[in-house]
Amino acid sequence: MIQFDSMFSAAKPIITLTTDFGLGDPYVGAMKGVILNIAAEATVVDITHLIQSHDIVEAALVLRSSYSFFPPGTIHVIVVDPGVGSCRLPILLATEKYFFVGPDNGVLSPVHRLAQQAEIFHLTATEYFLKPVSNTFHGRDIFSAVAGWLSKGIDPGRLGKRISNLQELKLPLVRKIDENRMIGTILRADRFGNLITNVSVQDLSLPGKDLLPFVVRIADKTIAQLCSSYAEAPPGELFAIWGSLGLLEISVNQGSAAEILQASKAQEFVVELRP
Repeated sequence: MIQFDSMFSAAKPIITLTTDFGLGDPYVGAMKGVILNIAAEATVVDITHLIQSHDIVEAALVLRSSYSFFPPGTIHVIVVDPGVGSCRLPILLATEKYFFVGPDNGVLSPVHRLAQQAEIFHLTATEYFLKPVSNTFHGRDIFSAVAGWLSKGIDPGRLGKRISNLQELKLPLVRKIDENRMIGTILRADRFGNLITNVSVQDLSLPGKDLLPFVVRIADKTIAQLCSSYAEAPPGELFAIWGSLGLLEISVNQGSAAEILQASKAQEFVVELRP
């Protein structure tokens, strides 16, 4: 069992927000207002509110790439919730270092898999919700309110009942064509036009051996250059690079691979091993 008391030692608790709400509506401000009404001493940090609408995969990748840089005890609130008001559960995921509050729609499964210890709670204690609870805004009425109370040291067990599993995110798998070729999929394009894919280092390595040489074939282009930094490639040239998540990215130095290749989420490409 996780010792929650040790996670509440920070004098100034930190709560992060990751949503697909954008910046033009009052939704993010309302969430912050709920949190600060409960926990005026909390520091609220925006990770991003520019996730593509309803894009659970993008939200999960953004969360996975950012959560671990915060101090232990940080509460991460994630609201990319196309199933709001349905039978999907509102949950709290507690790991050995962090808390995650959000919908049980797969968005929390990547951080759950990385945790050494984890406990999951179905949020059912309505006395810690903002009332009345809207069927369209659980981010304000449930997740923000729970995060505020959690930051004040409320034991997670008081917020709901333990459950054994959460929903897994269904990411596309790398598919083998033959022993030398595989099909990868673009998971998202970031604001620089870098194409983040589902191909990992493990997909292109043999146990106990170095990374195998390869080329990427996408659209009508063959990309043979693997760089260790963006500046290593000449400006305007396509190249492959291993991103901070250990996933293969297709990039252009000082340009947009998404625009050059006219590529976007869910597009497939071929990785071919070289002799």
